[in-house]
Amino acid sequence: MYEEKLYINPNLKIADLSDRLEVPVYILSYFFNQYLNCSYYDYINDFRISEFKKMIEDGEHSRYTLDTLIEQCGFNSRATFFRNFKKVSGITPNEYIRRNKKQSE
Repeated sequence: MYEEKLYINPNLKIADLSDRLEVPVYILSYFFNQYLNCSYYDYINDFRISEFKKMIEDGEHSRYTLDTLIEQCGFNSRATFFRNFKKVSGITPNEYIRRNKKQSE
């Protein structure tokens, strides 16, 4: 997942990952729920949020709009991105950017 950045595809479904891994969907779903204690979408969105944070740390926010960064991370909805970012990070993306700017100064 990490090496090939499959998560940046906004249309990536569990069936796509299942085909790629040659594992039935129901087994993959069971793995996420029972062993990782999260849904498939939570798993994928965690990678997307991490990608966004990396882009911010690399200074990408000064070159691109927030919407462009959101799209490049694999989200196709601004609302979904904001909801998941807040859920994972406990702060808004804008707050994360501000904190990151302060640390780099």
